[in-house]
Amino acid sequence: MPIQHSPYGVRFVCDANEKKEFAGSHCLVAISIENPLKNDGEKFASLLRKINDSFSQCTILLCDSLHRHIFNILDENACNDEVYYTRALRSGDAWLERNCHAVDALAIPHTIMRWDEWREHANFKAMKNLIDELYNQNPTFRMAMLESVKEYLLRVDKKFKPVNCTNAYKQSAEYLKEQCAAMQLMAPTYNYLLYSAVKRPAVIQMIYDHLIKPHYPNSMKWVGVKTVLKQSNHAPKIFLSKTA
Repeated sequence: MPIQHSPYGVRFVCDANEKKEFAGSHCLVAISIENPLKNDGEKFASLLRKINDSFSQCTILLCDSLHRHIFNILDENACNDEVYYTRALRSGDAWLERNCHAVDALAIPHTIMRWDEWREHANFKAMKNLIDELYNQNPTFRMAMLESVKEYLLRVDKKFKPVNCTNAYKQSAEYLKEQCAAMQLMAPTYNYLLYSAVKRPAVIQMIYDHLIKPHYPNSMKWVGVKTVLKQSNHAPKIFLSKTA
């Protein structure tokens, strides 16, 4: 199926020298199911068209089960973890059904992964234990986590509603810890990480700087994604008549 033109324009936000390295690189596209306005439908399809023209290989990471923490934050009724986990997987299934045609249109080698593939990785538990240890013993890491959680919860308040502070902090911290653990497992494979934010959260940046970049300097480099509606070339023209 040929790639079609899109009404949306996509811009990659990163250093210009990095863009020169895209060709021949493998990118990882992280999809958050909490953000359908940026990661769904025609906007997602337009991102894939841009990727198709820029990179040589693409992996789409659907962060569905990771979202169980967010369902927990937003739910006023205290349910058990299995309820939120099941809800997250169903949301992932629905996303795949809506967007499979856009993925199939990619001409470059590509694959889709779901978050549980990283949670079930043989080394995930060890990586998560390392992150928990850093959180418990390293004040600098803990402060970066606090900063990242506050920033995230401000977005949740703005996008959804005010949340229970105690539970929200706990779930947000676990949400970020899980990402920190998985990132270390992803590092040997992917050159660039594409996400709909211009910069990494502080705690993610710290893990990249200290645990990933020294060992994999050409891996997991951040690329922000900006998607905007293109200006129409067929907008009606307004002519003002001259007055005497």
